[in-house]
Amino acid sequence: MSGFGAATLARTPLNIRQESAFSNPVLVQDLPDIDIFRVGSVYYYSTSTFAFSPGAPVLKSYDLINWTPVTHSVPDVADFGEEYRLNGDNDRAYVKGVWASSMRYRESDDKFYWMGCIQSTGKTFLYTAPGNGAADNDGENDNWEWTLEGTIDECFYDNGIFFDDDDTMYVTWGNRQLRVTQLSDDGLSVVRTETIYDSGDDLYLEGDWHYLAFMDAYPAGRIPVLAPITWSDDDWPSILLDAKGGWGVTYPMPVKTNKTVTGVERLNDFSASTLHPEWEWNHSPDSEYFVLGSGGLTLKTASIVGDLFNARNTLTHRITGPRSVATWHLNISGLTQGDRAGAAIFRDESAYIGVHKDTNGTKVVFFNEINMNQQWQTVSRGAISLSGPSIDADEIWLRADVDVTPAFGLSPVREAHFYYSLDGENWKQLGRFVLHNRWQWFTGFRFAVFNFATVKLGGQITIKIFQNALA
Repeated sequence: MSGFGAATLARTPLNIRQESAFSNPVLVQDLPDIDIFRVGSVYYYSTSTFAFSPGAPVLKSYDLINWTPVTHSVPDVADFGEEYRLNGDNDRAYVKGVWASSMRYRESDDKFYWMGCIQSTGKTFLYTAPGNGAADNDGENDNWEWTLEGTIDECFYDNGIFFDDDDTMYVTWGNRQLRVTQLSDDGLSVVRTETIYDSGDDLYLEGDWHYLAFMDAYPAGRIPVLAPITWSDDDWPSILLDAKGGWGVTYPMPVKTNKTVTGVERLNDFSASTLHPEWEWNHSPDSEYFVLGSGGLTLKTASIVGDLFNARNTLTHRITGPRSVATWHLNISGLTQGDRAGAAIFRDESAYIGVHKDTNGTKVVFFNEINMNQQWQTVSRGAISLSGPSIDADEIWLRADVDVTPAFGLSPVREAHFYYSLDGENWKQLGRFVLHNRWQWFTGFRFAVFNFATVKLGGQITIKIFQNALA
């Protein structure tokens, strides 16, 4: 298996662009609880993130098929309370946070609005960002600055924001019953509420439509699929399904356009002043303990803990299916005694390949059986399943080759295989991890990179390069 050759460092997108026709799924990434709207020629896609931070990512597209992430509506989930800072076994927010939410553009004040009921708070949070003339710029907005405007002491569950033709602001919401609430002009107080129907839809003005939904496709997560909609004479919508009554594998492109997006990046050297919106921390990060710069992303140990699930400043990245290979180039010269650093496949059951630095030196390890129960408490901190060599090197390359092809039923087995290299060219396998396909944690498996202390703070690693490739 090759390392980072000069030819592999091109900043080309990971996903394959679709042009004349498209194939379902649109993108094999965990992007659930979809809310989509259009401004000019730009389609915006808002999705859920639970306790990952920043939260509520937004993607853009010109054709509903080729997407790229552009921002997060929730800059820091610490806004939701102390448990989102990952302060210990009894003070963490796994499976809470950003569930199904909604986002819209309001032309009258040139703002984007995001609204979500935050699990664990019982409140609805409202964020806005200036549109920077989006209505006059064909929907484009190149400078996203989100602000928490306030909260409403009511949970607008699975909500959908709607601005009527007279600019009145409404929100549809509900679990068992669908309700419509008229809001004040600033969106922060209730004018009146009526019960309309059953649960969970948005309001849109009528027009020509395609239906973008998500399907459970674990271990990848919940992934987007698209189909055209037809309308009956009495205005009842129906999805255009295949001959077997299911989602079609291919359809004609819904929008013809010459515009394009960059897609998912293959390479990140962390030289920008901010993280690319593909990245999300596990819970709110402590900004004192990470630094972006020309040499990469430095992760200083931010917590003294006993397991990965409690480690602050663990950085995650969605896995693109059906199979991806992720490679991290790490400088580990700054580790101190008791530090644990590495690259993980991360979910309620996790494993990693990494380095442990102890009194007898630094050793490469495969660490497995890091598990939670369904109350999202750690029930196993894991153990070294395989030991690699003791090393006296400043740099190491770590790799995870993971298959997240949707596995329906009990029989399919999806696996991740871990590798390490001391020169970026010659690789040795160390570890195999079986991914389950249970839905209960909601999010799919992710790539993660981490550095935490078990003895004392002060150690650090630098992530010089992250490379992502379809296998």
